[in-house]
Amino acid sequence: MGILLPLYFLLDASVSSPSSFDNPWVWGKVIIFLLLLGMIAFFLKYFSKQKGHTAMVGGKNNLRIIDTCSLGNRQFIVVTQYETEKHLLAVSTSGISHLAKLSTRDSGQEDSPTPG
Repeated sequence: MGILLPLYFLLDASVSSPSSFDNPWVWGKVIIFLLLLGMIAFFLKYFSKQKGHTAMVGGKNNLRIIDTCSLGNRQFIVVTQYETEKHLLAVSTSGISHLAKLSTRDSGQEDSPTPG
């Protein structure tokens, strides 16, 4: 009950005029309500990012982005990994292109890309 008391003024129905939209207090209630909804949406988005929720298909997330290098003007070179295979991709506004399949070493360094 104590937590609802500050929000009680939003439920006030004491305005009895037929054109209640002319009353500035009504518009104040609308603005406060929209601000409250915006704050709730912000905190939900913030906390979902903090927990690291990612979209998974079928409950598994085998596709990972290992490294990204920006080339400017929304163009990127991306190293992706699916299960044990690594691939070099070019990403631009016109699409995604497969550049090479990368072989892996235990040392963590990549071999030179093999054409594919």
